[in-house]
Amino acid sequence: MESIQHKIQGLSPQNDAQRWLKSTALQISHDIATARWLVLQQLSSSIQWPFLAILVFWLVTIFTSFGLFAPRNGTVIATLLVAALSVAGSIFLILEMDQPYGGYIKISGAPTRRSPPNCPASNANQAINDGVSIACRSGLKIPRRLPI
Repeated sequence: MESIQHKIQGLSPQNDAQRWLKSTALQISHDIATARWLVLQQLSSSIQWPFLAILVFWLVTIFTSFGLFAPRNGTVIATLLVAALSVAGSIFLILEMDQPYGGYIKISGAPTRRSPPNCPASNANQAINDGVSIACRSGLKIPRRLPI
């Protein structure tokens, strides 16, 4: 990505339209590089495993003490079972949502691989039209008119 940015910076625009295209291309390449780093950072887990181990140990201790000191009947056992399952489910959801690109619950990568069906029309000169058609094929949003 940096090599593309260096090549874009090496361009020498001749008119306002080309200068706008160059600045737009640099901004888009910067946005793509930023998004790439964010995706790479999200691939690793942000949950500290020692914290999770201490949390599970603490919950096991609490539920064990509830089980030891509660009377033995069906209502207490059912209530403890439902509470333990809800706590286990919440820990499972926290772990699943920590890694959005893997696991049982994950984000689809399909939207990033397809282009939008409608691209904006431009009434500027041919250089702008070429830039808009390239941007539409790559799925980027380009304004309809040049900024003044």
